[in-house]
Amino acid sequence: MAFSPADSRLLGPLFSDPTLADLFSDEAFARRMLDVEAALARAQADVGMIPDASALAIAEAAGSMAIDIDDLAR
Repeated sequence: MAFSPADSRLLGPLFSDPTLADLFSDEAFARRMLDVEAALARAQADVGMIPDASALAIAEAAGSMAIDIDDLAR
């Protein structure tokens, strides 16, 4: 049986507010995943696991990447 957080009695009301719905959107979720990748790269550079230039390139790519939710879903 499929479940959506919008079906939840506890979480559902969060999705009726446009501001909160934006925070929990697919686009916001995907953007946060890219933010985590950028942060991971910076942390790895800080401890010498990857070159600083690589961390910068990863962070720049993650920050400017266009997200196509339909492509990502497929």
